[in-house]
Amino acid sequence: MANMGSETGVTTPKPTTQSSNPGNPWAPFAQRWSVWRHNTFNNMSETLATLYKRNSNGKLQQWRIWAEGGAYYTEEGIVNGKITRSKAHTCEGKNPGKANATTPEAQAIKEAKAKWEKKLATGYTTEASSVDSTGYREPMLAKKFEDYKAEVTYPVEVDQKLNGMRCNITAAGARSRKGKPIHTIPHVLKALAPAFKKHPHLFLDGELFNPVYQNNLNRLIELTSVIFQPKDLTRELLDESERIVQFHVYDGFTTEVDSQAAFVDRREVLRQLLQNVPSVHVLQSVRCTNETEVCEELAKTRKARKEGIIVRWGVCRYEFKRSKYLLKLKNFESDEFEIVAVEEGNGDWVGCAKRMILKLHKPVVARDGSTVTEFAANIDGTRQSLQRMWKNRMLLPGKLATVEFQEYSEWGVPLIPWVRCIREYE
Repeated sequence: MANMGSETGVTTPKPTTQSSNPGNPWAPFAQRWSVWRHNTFNNMSETLATLYKRNSNGKLQQWRIWAEGGAYYTEEGIVNGKITRSKAHTCEGKNPGKANATTPEAQAIKEAKAKWEKKLATGYTTEASSVDSTGYREPMLAKKFEDYKAEVTYPVEVDQKLNGMRCNITAAGARSRKGKPIHTIPHVLKALAPAFKKHPHLFLDGELFNPVYQNNLNRLIELTSVIFQPKDLTRELLDESERIVQFHVYDGFTTEVDSQAAFVDRREVLRQLLQNVPSVHVLQSVRCTNETEVCEELAKTRKARKEGIIVRWGVCRYEFKRSKYLLKLKNFESDEFEIVAVEEGNGDWVGCAKRMILKLHKPVVARDGSTVTEFAANIDGTRQSLQRMWKNRMLLPGKLATVEFQEYSEWGVPLIPWVRCIREYE
């Protein structure tokens, strides 16, 4: 077995130093192969540190992976608690007989490293002591109002539901909902620097959004994509980001007013701390005393063609998971579907993407008895963004498009669907 300490290593076969059959004419070749194989795997092996993060209950969780022979293993659990080890995940060599062929042992090393890097990219950290300052924790997510309205006690706090890109910001930087770093908003981080200097453990949960661009969401999502790495940043891109992208704060907490404090207290602290910070806006809640008033607030957003509202009730402590104390009401349905193809417009819209063919989550049977696996949706956006999409159309199949629609038909196909944006950040 591999070393079971705080770090994991990759074990490899030891070389054969002498032949067990001196009379075998192939023995010298076998010996050279054994030595080459050992040295190759030793060069490829590396130590993969144990990774840490906070789970949804606030407990410190650890995860590690190592390769052994032609397989890899993982261990995870609560620090100083129960640790669960996986069964062996066996690997097969790739491209046999070719110059880039790999052995099962090499493939196990490669796959273990890829999984370790994926964990690291989504908010895990190599130092347990730095989890709260550099690690990532999932934001608090909403459940459906209809499912819990019988439990709701009034009054409640109501916010507009924004349809930008979810973003958490700490002193370590900005991350997407799934924990991937966002590099294209240095103007927001610079504006927030004094707040983090005063409160190093400040946690901010919000949305990268601009109400002026709510009908051109694709461009805002493009600008905040996690695809952009530091090497990709240009002055032109950053200038456009500064002109368009704002950070709208939903929630957050500091050491003094922590995640267990009441929502109204957290919001007030954030409002005082972040007032007059450029490109940063703390949402303004409306207090509703009954369900009728909640429905009236929803109607206002419908009239303004906005997505819907968010309702917070009870103390509404900050939870790093979906919570029944954070509820959503939407004016229309929305979902993500895999892109199959992009179609060009005609007439004045030649050279622009105007329609997408999208894959249903599962085949459905239509009224005429035929099996339907795809549907078409028009695409929202400016002429410039649709021209850019058509130019890059070959890169889009397989990615996810966010589609808004009135409802599902009786046979399971979205009605009056519109593609609002292409999600590449999660």
